[in-house]
Amino acid sequence: MGHVMNIGYLPDIFGQNAYLPSMFRQFGLDYSILQCGLYNDQVKGNLNFRWESPDGTDIKTNYIFFGYGPGKFLEPSNDYLENHLDPILNSLEELNQSTDQLLLPSGGDQVLVREKFPQTINWLNENDSKRSYILSNYEKFMEDSWRGTEFSNLIEGELLASQKSRMHHTIRSQRMDLKLKNYTVETKLIDQLEPLATMAETLGIRYPKAWIDQVWKQLFDVHAHDSIGGCNSDDTNEDIIHRLNKCERIVDGLINLIKKQITRAINAEKDNLIVLFNFLPKKKRRLVEVVTFSREKEVTIKNLKNESVSNSIIAQEYLSGGKQIVVTAEGEKEVEVKGYYRTTFIVDAELPSLGYLTLQMVSGKTDEVSASS
Repeated sequence: MGHVMNIGYLPDIFGQNAYLPSMFRQFGLDYSILQCGLYNDQVKGNLNFRWESPDGTDIKTNYIFFGYGPGKFLEPSNDYLENHLDPILNSLEELNQSTDQLLLPSGGDQVLVREKFPQTINWLNENDSKRSYILSNYEKFMEDSWRGTEFSNLIEGELLASQKSRMHHTIRSQRMDLKLKNYTVETKLIDQLEPLATMAETLGIRYPKAWIDQVWKQLFDVHAHDSIGGCNSDDTNEDIIHRLNKCERIVDGLINLIKKQITRAINAEKDNLIVLFNFLPKKKRRLVEVVTFSREKEVTIKNLKNESVSNSIIAQEYLSGGKQIVVTAEGEKEVEVKGYYRTTFIVDAELPSLGYLTLQMVSGKTDEVSASS
């Protein structure tokens, strides 16, 4: 798409996530500009500061004190210069004690392009003897402001102050059905599907990038502040819940499919494999509940070397196989079909980091008895 602005631009976000500096830096961005979330006392006489995430990553940041639109209605008139613009610039000068670079954003919602904006800038330069006006951009402003100047003020973490800008705190509890559903889908996507797909790729199974991208795009459609925030109509909320349900169906389907593909890749010939997954990037020993189905009552769990592993049966029930009609010399008869056993084990398993442990269910009597701790 061409040039990417080297700014983590947050002109109208109702509160800033603590990890945004870290995320911006990971995307290669050098600067951030934001409007909301700061108390005046935090600024300490400089609208430029370093914003630091909890992981220690910081980013050079500017606070647009009057928002993203104080320059959008510039007029080439003495009345506007003296009574409107000059007071704003005087305030900005007091808040920029370490630099002579002042930022006057000219953005706005639903505002038409100012066709004669360059001519207005020229008029201001001719009629304001105290200042020079430059029609510039955020990147150039940040580069000029920080060149040769290291602003010492450090502001850390989440920014939720509402002294100058509304935070919409109440939307956090609005439409909790949407928020909980969104949390469920995101958690499955990030904590289960993506690690599982990465494991599968090491076995030669194609990573489902197109499907995962589709889910993320659908989730982004839900995240407009008038959507996930709940400040909308019931019809819109219904569309959002449909979107989330569709995303969850895709994620659940992919998780099930990839688990089957991994199991077949491990051993396509056996149908009694038990595969335990660990999606965390560290080894984990834990007691895992495993449910098996078998024709025989006597079952146990072993590793692939046919060695017993520590396990115990905590529940077992016989399930009827149903009935079928059999034609005999005496006519049709209803006979019982052999059933099967549903057995619940607790297995003491040591799971590898971001990997899986393969076990097997073994039917028939065994002299070996093992129990979990």
